[in-house]
Amino acid sequence: MSGMQAPADASARLPEALVAVGRVLVRHGLVRVLEQERLARVSVAADAGQARSLLQRHRFDILLVDAALASELGEAALQGRHHRIVLVTPREHAGETPLPGSAQACAMLSEAQDESATIELLRTVARCAEPGYRQESCCRCAARETWRQQELPLSPREREIFLRIGAGIGPRQIAEELGLSVKTVESHREKIKHKLGLGDGDALRAAALRWREGYRLA
Repeated sequence: MSGMQAPADASARLPEALVAVGRVLVRHGLVRVLEQERLARVSVAADAGQARSLLQRHRFDILLVDAALASELGEAALQGRHHRIVLVTPREHAGETPLPGSAQACAMLSEAQDESATIELLRTVARCAEPGYRQESCCRCAARETWRQQELPLSPREREIFLRIGAGIGPRQIAEELGLSVKTVESHREKIKHKLGLGDGDALRAAALRWREGYRLA
């Protein structure tokens, strides 16, 4: 998605958007923003069956879909569609585990972000001139920034170890995978705990798991 605005003479036609989100309050909030800001004409689906039926019968410029419904619809149903996809998720950053449909999505919309940031993201997507995400032309779009992971105050080696801790890998296996001694891994663990303000090994494992799943450190 390039983020370029459509010509002024085309702006009279609002894009067609489908909000396919299972959580009621989130769904209603997105509909309210899209309509109040006059960003799109909105259709609504509360489950995968409704979403699939609407997608088969109508052409939508924008699809806002949560990860659960994207998974039920299947990536095959999302591929090749001429619409800009925004994945709606409780995650606060992209995390390490790919979201269903992320390969086709222009942006990730975190339910945790404030209303002004939500409006700005939806405005960027609504005004884009591209029919959907294209890697070669969308790399500089502001919407792509939503896939950026949270920065951590760790060295590259510490980050490697932190990610493995979050995957449930113990010190001995980490040492084998990275060609280090167990003592060196334990030393890195202590440095990570200190840098992140974590009290013990349990807090470290919980924080690493949380970060891998796309949530900021508490």
